Amino acid sequence: RNDWSAELAEMRNRINGLRIKLVEHINASDIDEDYSFIQEEKGMFSFLGLTEDQARSVRSERGLYMLNSSRINIASLNAQNMDRVVAAVASVL
Repeated sequence: RNDWSAELAEMRNRINGLRIKLVEHINASDIDEDYSFIQEEKGMFSFLGLTEDQARSVRSERGLYMLNSSRINIASLNAQNMDRVVAAVASVL
């Protein structure tokens, strides 16, 4: 049980850290919209608030997978792809 709790805490901390980093990268970009809500959410997924057309554009033109609802998997973010994700979102706003 202790090992499971420790692993769960590690995963939770990683995802929460990714949420914070994503918001920091968005704030440092040309995006003028407030995405601070992302770091307050819980879980592996987040909605970016893009329209269906914007989500399709990001998917087809930037190769970034997200649902038409603009839901992304936060757990898939990392230091190597964070700027690419933010640039893809910025390209449709």
